[in-house]
Formats: sequence, structure tokens, C-alpha cells
Amino acid sequence: KPGVGVLLLRRPVPVIPAYVVGTDSPWRNLFRRGHMRVVFGRPWVLPQEESSSDSDRGARARRIAEALLEEIRRLKEGEAPSGDGSPG
Repeated sequence: KPGVGVLLLRRPVPVIPAYVVGTDSPWRNLFRRGHMRVVFGRPWVLPQEESSSDSDRGARARRIAEALLEEIRRLKEGEAPSGDGSPG
């Protein structure tokens, strides 16, 4: 959803992308303490051309949200979790 894009168009502040590892099984975490880890990326800043673009605001918000999701995917791909749900 483009919500984060809409917020960044209103207030272009740096965003820290984060990926949470170990939330695969809510039942495991409900009945037994599970292990979780948060992986933080580098601060992401809205590109100047995106913040000053005259194109459709909704399309710009979607592009921004997709760019942030791509950063989170990169964080995820950098992870090598083991097959049992515990962090790698």
C-alpha cells in the first residue's frame, strides 16, 4: 500500500527500513518465547526528483512505497535463517 509514500510526500524525512526475522509462527511466540531479530538498513531519503515531480500524486506515492519495499527485500535476502524458524 502506498501509505508510506503519501507520508513521505507530505514530510520528506529519512526513513530507516527494517526487516523482522522470527515472526513466522505466531503460535510459537504465543505459547513459548520465540527468537526474533530486527535487521535495520541504512537511512533512506526520498529522491529529490520524486519530491518535486509534477506527476500524479498517487503514482508517486506507489513508486516511493515500492522503492522502500525493495530496500526491505534486500535486507531479507541478506538473511540466512535456518529451517526451524530461529534466526540464522
